[in-house]
Amino acid sequence: MRRAIVPALPVFLGLFCGYLVARQAQGTQTPPPKEAQPAKSAEGKGGTPPPSAAGAEGATDPAAMAGDKQSKAKPVLIGGAPVEKTFIIGAEDILQVWVLQQPNISGQYPVRPDGIISVPMVGDVKASGLTTEQLEASIADRLKANEIIIDPSVTVGVFQVKSRKYFISGNVNKTGEGYLVVPTRVSEALANAGGFRDFAKTKSIRIIRIMPDGKPKTFKYNDNEVSHGKKLEQNVFLEPGDHIYVD
Repeated sequence: MRRAIVPALPVFLGLFCGYLVARQAQGTQTPPPKEAQPAKSAEGKGGTPPPSAAGAEGATDPAAMAGDKQSKAKPVLIGGAPVEKTFIIGAEDILQVWVLQQPNISGQYPVRPDGIISVPMVGDVKASGLTTEQLEASIADRLKANEIIIDPSVTVGVFQVKSRKYFISGNVNKTGEGYLVVPTRVSEALANAGGFRDFAKTKSIRIIRIMPDGKPKTFKYNDNEVSHGKKLEQNVFLEPGDHIYVD
């Protein structure tokens, strides 16, 4: 029995050593790399990254850099007198000027007695006798001529009318001067004066107008008739310089 075991020992030891070597080799092997996973997007889902992150580093959206384009539409000036486009500017009027490309030029400018306004970077500009549109063109031409703005956008409004005055005195509640911002009839001027005082002679109101030849012309106005819709032709439009007398 012992003789049979002894020859088998070398075979057994060889098998045992081979087993140990195999186990050691299996423990030192590097595990296979995992499959590459697709990059997750900002929403946590697989797939191609969003366009904003896909560009080259430092790339910028040209549309974002450009910003909002400046509109050349003329602004609507807030406030001021609601004059018509045919309104003729005169001395003492206060004008509101807006230049889109040069806001520092914008402001309110009174028309001097000689009919001139003085605008920064523009100089003296004739305003009296022009409409607001004509004055806009005049200021724009001066800005281009002075090489200040190549394509100026100018808006002119009448902030306050002081050149077209009429006067009212006598037995009304509010005497003094009024302004012909819009076409105004005698009845409207009397209403603006707050109506009549006691004992006013409303049937014999006089309007004195100085004609181009320097001579005065008198218009008669009977408020009792006009207020009842009679003889409405006497309810004339006032002109600058007219004086209404209520005895």
